[in-house]
Amino acid sequence: MGKIFMDILKKAADISDDLIVERKGNGIILKPPCADDENKLTMRDLLALPMNVYCLNQNSNICSINSIAAETTGFGSQRMAIDKSLSDIWPHHQAAMLMENDKGVFKSNKMKVFEEDIFNEKVFGLQALSFKFPWYDKNRIVGIVGFSMIPDCYPFYSLGNALAILAKTQLLSSPSSDFAGNLLPLPTENYFTRRERDVLKLLVRAKTSKEIATQLGLSHRTVEHYIENAKRKVGASSKSDLIDKIINIF
Repeated sequence: MGKIFMDILKKAADISDDLIVERKGNGIILKPPCADDENKLTMRDLLALPMNVYCLNQNSNICSINSIAAETTGFGSQRMAIDKSLSDIWPHHQAAMLMENDKGVFKSNKMKVFEEDIFNEKVFGLQALSFKFPWYDKNRIVGIVGFSMIPDCYPFYSLGNALAILAKTQLLSSPSSDFAGNLLPLPTENYFTRRERDVLKLLVRAKTSKEIATQLGLSHRTVEHYIENAKRKVGASSKSDLIDKIINIF
């Protein structure tokens, strides 16, 4: 039975550049193109994004990866990364932390945002902001489609610019009714005061609390107070969780 399941999973994980990429419910679905899909987002488009892009199966093994992610993680090339996991090249505790985040996506069955440490033999101390989506094949999760943005790693890595590029793919749009389950109502701008909105608009553009305070003429403590208020209003546990919940608004 285990072999049969893995054969099915491997078949579902076969990816071509021509597959259409769509937001479906709480995650992402990849489907064969049809006549009406001429201008829709494809895997080729996804892998060309100026950020780390990868598709993982339920064991966190790589099914597809772009060249930026292959270099950043230390695999060296896309070909060498396929069917591997970070545990093949990273120290166990480093790889285990990221793979635990992957499990969190499977368990929650929804897109999650993580702050993750990146490690390889060439670079140290890098931190990524990662968006990880459940990857569906029909009604079941077969893996993860992930996007990791690493400020200061490459000349084009402005976190604000990377977030704007990802937003243009429409993959950060609100979940459709399919698969949505018992989702809480999505917050709107009316959830927040005018000053909270001013702060949050800068927060989702990757500004730090100190930068927000300087730009708005507020104290650092006041900015943190507004952020804490916003977190309570939407039930966010961290700043990255707050960004996850409000990025479609601002």
